[in-house]
Amino acid sequence: MKAKAGLMAAWVALGNLASTDAVADFEQRLEWDFGLQQKVYADTGYRQSSQTNTVLRGSAQWQGQWQTPAGNLQQLTVKPWLRHDTRDSDGNRVDFPELSYLYVGDGLSFKIGRSQVFWGVTESAHLVNIINQTDLIDDPRGESFIGQNMVNLNIELDQGNLEFYLLQGFEPRPFAGEGGRFSLPFSIDSKVRYAPDHQSQHFDYAFRWYQFLGPLELGLSYFGGTSRDPVFRSSDIKLEFSGEDLTSVVLQPTYYTIDQLGLDAQLLLGNWALKLEAIERHGEETWLPSNDRVYRAAAAGFEYTQVGVLDSRWDFGYILEYVYDDRRALAPTFADNDWRLGLRWAFNDIRNSSMLL
Repeated sequence: MKAKAGLMAAWVALGNLASTDAVADFEQRLEWDFGLQQKVYADTGYRQSSQTNTVLRGSAQWQGQWQTPAGNLQQLTVKPWLRHDTRDSDGNRVDFPELSYLYVGDGLSFKIGRSQVFWGVTESAHLVNIINQTDLIDDPRGESFIGQNMVNLNIELDQGNLEFYLLQGFEPRPFAGEGGRFSLPFSIDSKVRYAPDHQSQHFDYAFRWYQFLGPLELGLSYFGGTSRDPVFRSSDIKLEFSGEDLTSVVLQPTYYTIDQLGLDAQLLLGNWALKLEAIERHGEETWLPSNDRVYRAAAAGFEYTQVGVLDSRWDFGYILEYVYDDRRALAPTFADNDWRLGLRWAFNDIRNSSMLL
């Protein structure tokens, strides 16, 4: 848990408002979810990691909200989350995905604290999504994220909406340890490097403009600060020996200061959803022959939803997307010039359950 002291103090001070006489019609609710997950694999993993793995997960969310005498909404959210991995101590984590105060006024909203923000529309690659760090231990597909300290201001414009973010602090991406499944065949150094040199406790900033134009949702975004994606440079490879025998290979991740421009769009036409994400990123090592620290990537495709499959409440969504990265084979991703197929199974039950294959 790395919720910073400054934001914690601001949250506690604002939380005291809930006990003042100015608060009217205070409402609160508490939700919690705990579970035990047992995984069994056909074979051992890299570095002979076990074929079985037990993970304990738990989360709770308390939310209180009230209105000021002027009718403006205020809300406090506290959401602790924990994970305990019986095989991999690097997989143990306590975090606050949400620890925030929200004020909603006329034509604007303001949030301070720790929160999660998701940008983007495609399924096979989340290119424009950059506010929160990805937690690959919790979900190797990149669908789980770590809370981020922030100040957020949203303003309604005559043409669209504008979001501003001031982001405090940075957390390196967690990787599975030696005993964890989906670990890499080499070790990741816990001491990270920043380029150019700077401390991790600084401010990043971002904004996004978006608008709904009939069936079209269009978004333009910018991020300036420390990249959430680590880069592994050949100069940072460490070889460890026992006598003359090589015992391990250790990679040290480097995080670059970048500027990223993003575009996301989704067009809804009946049962069809056409999707697009594209970025241009400056400042990160690419190893391209031109030696330019700039690259472009895009993901585009569609999802067709079949409603009421076999006269049931189920819906099937058929997904086809293409992902391109102009670094091609040098891109640290599995999708640089590839097509992806997917199926979304929506159960339409009271818990809004769904499955994505």
